Amino acid sequence: MSRLSGFPAGLLSLIGSQSFGINPKDLADTISPTMELGELYLLSKQEGKAIVFTAPVNGPNPGQGLIVPPGEVWRVHAGGFFISTGAGVQTDANLIVNLTGATIPISDSISVPASSVRMNAMKSAPFWLQSGGELGVMLASPVGVPTVSVSYIISRLRA
Repeated sequence: MSRLSGFPAGLLSLIGSQSFGINPKDLADTISPTMELGELYLLSKQEGKAIVFTAPVNGPNPGQGLIVPPGEVWRVHAGGFFISTGAGVQTDANLIVNLTGATIPISDSISVPASSVRMNAMKSAPFWLQSGGELGVMLASPVGVPTVSVSYIISRLRA
Protein backbone atom coordinates (compact mmCIF):
# COMPACT_ATOMS: atom_id res chain seq x y z
CA MET A 1 0.00 0.00 0.00
CA SER A 2 1.33 3.46 -0.90
CA ARG A 3 1.49 6.26 1.68
CA LEU A 4 0.46 9.79 0.77
CA SER A 5 3.12 12.27 1.79
CA GLY A 6 1.41 15.40 0.55
CA PHE A 7 -1.53 16.75 -1.39
CA PRO A 8 -1.57 18.60 -4.71
CA ALA A 9 -2.34 22.33 -4.53
CA GLY A 10 -6.08 22.95 -4.39
CA LEU A 11 -7.11 19.32 -3.67
CA LEU A 12 -8.34 19.83 -0.09
CA SER A 13 -10.34 22.88 -1.20
CA LEU A 14 -11.88 20.91 -4.05
CA ILE A 15 -13.05 18.01 -1.88
CA GLY A 16 -14.18 20.35 0.93
CA SER A 17 -11.77 18.92 3.52
CA GLN A 18 -11.22 21.05 6.61
CA SER A 19 -7.71 22.18 7.54
CA PHE A 20 -7.86 20.41 10.93
CA GLY A 21 -9.95 17.42 9.77
CA ILE A 22 -8.79 13.88 9.10
CA ASN A 23 -7.15 13.53 5.70
CA PRO A 24 -6.66 10.30 3.77
CA LYS A 25 -3.32 8.64 4.50
CA ASP A 26 -3.33 5.52 2.32
CA LEU A 27 -3.97 4.61 -1.28
CA ALA A 28 -6.01 1.51 -2.11
CA ASP A 29 -4.21 -1.80 -2.68
CA THR A 30 -5.95 -2.22 -6.02
CA ILE A 31 -6.75 0.15 -8.83
CA SER A 32 -10.44 0.38 -9.65
CA PRO A 33 -12.11 2.07 -12.62
CA THR A 34 -13.36 5.53 -11.73
CA MET A 35 -15.37 8.34 -13.26
CA GLU A 36 -13.69 11.76 -13.30
CA LEU A 37 -15.82 14.12 -11.20
CA GLY A 38 -13.35 17.00 -10.82
CA GLU A 39 -14.86 19.12 -13.58
CA LEU A 40 -18.34 18.66 -12.10
CA TYR A 41 -17.15 19.93 -8.71
CA LEU A 42 -15.47 22.87 -10.43
CA LEU A 43 -18.79 23.94 -11.99
CA SER A 44 -19.98 25.31 -8.66
CA LYS A 45 -16.75 27.30 -8.28
CA GLN A 46 -16.76 28.99 -11.71
CA GLU A 47 -16.67 32.76 -11.92
CA GLY A 48 -15.95 35.37 -14.53
CA LYS A 49 -12.87 37.60 -14.27
CA ALA A 50 -12.36 40.62 -16.52
CA ILE A 51 -10.00 43.57 -16.79
CA VAL A 52 -9.64 46.51 -19.17
CA PHE A 53 -6.16 47.73 -20.10
CA THR A 54 -6.32 51.52 -20.05
CA ALA A 55 -2.90 52.22 -21.57
CA PRO A 56 -1.46 49.02 -23.09
CA VAL A 57 2.11 49.13 -24.37
CA ASN A 58 4.21 47.11 -26.79
CA GLY A 59 4.99 43.70 -25.30
CA PRO A 60 3.39 41.47 -22.64
CA ASN A 61 2.02 44.32 -20.46
CA PRO A 62 3.22 42.80 -17.15
CA GLY A 63 1.22 43.67 -14.04
CA GLN A 64 -1.87 44.77 -15.97
CA GLY A 65 -3.46 41.34 -16.38
CA LEU A 66 -5.36 39.03 -14.04
CA ILE A 67 -2.90 37.83 -11.39
CA VAL A 68 -3.55 34.73 -9.24
CA PRO A 69 -3.37 35.91 -5.61
CA PRO A 70 -1.15 34.21 -2.99
CA GLY A 71 -2.70 31.09 -1.49
CA GLU A 72 -4.84 30.29 -4.55
CA VAL A 73 -4.70 28.18 -7.69
CA TRP A 74 -6.99 28.81 -10.66
CA ARG A 75 -8.44 26.38 -13.18
CA VAL A 76 -8.72 28.47 -16.34
CA HIS A 77 -11.62 27.10 -18.39
CA ALA A 78 -11.98 29.63 -21.21
CA GLY A 79 -10.89 33.12 -22.08
CA GLY A 80 -10.61 35.76 -24.72
CA PHE A 81 -10.14 39.42 -25.47
CA PHE A 82 -11.74 42.28 -27.35
CA ILE A 83 -9.60 45.02 -28.85
CA SER A 84 -11.09 48.28 -30.07
CA THR A 85 -9.01 50.62 -32.20
CA GLY A 86 -9.79 54.19 -33.15
CA ALA A 87 -8.78 56.11 -36.27
CA GLY A 88 -5.07 55.59 -36.92
CA VAL A 89 -4.74 52.99 -34.11
CA GLN A 90 -3.69 49.42 -34.96
CA THR A 91 -1.85 46.47 -33.42
CA ASP A 92 -1.22 42.72 -33.45
CA ALA A 93 -2.23 40.83 -30.31
CA ASN A 94 -2.57 37.43 -28.66
CA LEU A 95 -3.49 36.04 -25.22
CA ILE A 96 -0.60 35.06 -22.98
CA VAL A 97 0.25 33.60 -19.59
CA ASN A 98 3.15 35.15 -17.65
CA LEU A 99 4.64 32.69 -15.19
CA THR A 100 7.94 33.13 -13.33
CA GLY A 101 9.41 35.28 -16.07
CA ALA A 102 8.21 33.15 -18.99
CA THR A 103 5.62 34.42 -21.47
CA ILE A 104 3.54 31.68 -23.09
CA PRO A 105 1.02 32.37 -25.88
CA ILE A 106 -2.35 30.65 -25.47
CA SER A 107 -4.06 31.95 -28.62
CA ASP A 108 -3.26 32.71 -32.22
CA SER A 109 -1.94 36.18 -32.99
CA ILE A 110 -4.40 38.46 -34.80
CA SER A 111 -4.03 41.81 -36.55
CA VAL A 112 -6.39 44.59 -35.53
CA PRO A 113 -6.62 47.32 -38.18
CA ALA A 114 -7.55 50.93 -37.46
CA SER A 115 -11.18 51.79 -36.60
CA SER A 116 -12.27 48.24 -35.83
CA VAL A 117 -13.12 45.79 -33.06
CA ARG A 118 -11.65 42.28 -33.02
CA MET A 119 -12.04 39.39 -30.61
CA ASN A 120 -9.90 36.31 -30.06
CA ALA A 121 -10.33 33.22 -27.86
CA MET A 122 -7.72 31.08 -26.09
CA LYS A 123 -6.87 27.93 -28.03
CA SER A 124 -5.25 25.83 -25.31
CA ALA A 125 -7.29 23.34 -23.32
CA PRO A 126 -8.30 24.25 -19.76
CA PHE A 127 -5.24 24.48 -17.51
CA TRP A 128 -4.17 25.10 -13.91
CA LEU A 129 -2.42 28.35 -12.99
CA GLN A 130 -0.47 28.73 -9.74
CA SER A 131 -0.18 31.71 -7.42
CA GLY A 132 1.64 34.61 -9.07
CA GLY A 133 0.67 33.53 -12.60
CA GLU A 134 -0.81 36.25 -14.79
CA LEU A 135 -3.32 36.09 -17.64
CA GLY A 136 -2.80 38.94 -20.07
CA VAL A 137 -2.32 40.16 -23.63
CA MET A 138 0.80 40.61 -25.75
CA LEU A 139 0.68 43.57 -28.13
CA ALA A 140 3.10 43.77 -31.04
CA SER A 141 4.00 47.14 -32.51
CA PRO A 142 0.89 49.07 -31.47
CA VAL A 143 0.26 52.34 -33.29
CA GLY A 144 -1.68 54.60 -30.94
CA VAL A 145 -3.44 53.30 -27.85
CA PRO A 146 -6.02 50.53 -28.40
CA THR A 147 -8.60 49.61 -25.75
CA VAL A 148 -8.11 46.01 -24.60
CA SER A 149 -10.67 44.03 -22.58
CA VAL A 150 -9.69 40.56 -21.30
CA SER A 151 -12.20 38.06 -19.85
CA TYR A 152 -11.79 34.54 -18.45
CA ILE A 153 -13.93 31.86 -16.80
CA ILE A 154 -12.00 30.45 -13.85
CA SER A 155 -12.50 28.22 -10.83
CA ARG A 156 -10.71 29.63 -7.79
CA LEU A 157 -9.32 27.15 -5.23
CA ARG A 158 -7.28 27.55 -2.05
CA ALA A 159 -3.74 26.24 -2.42
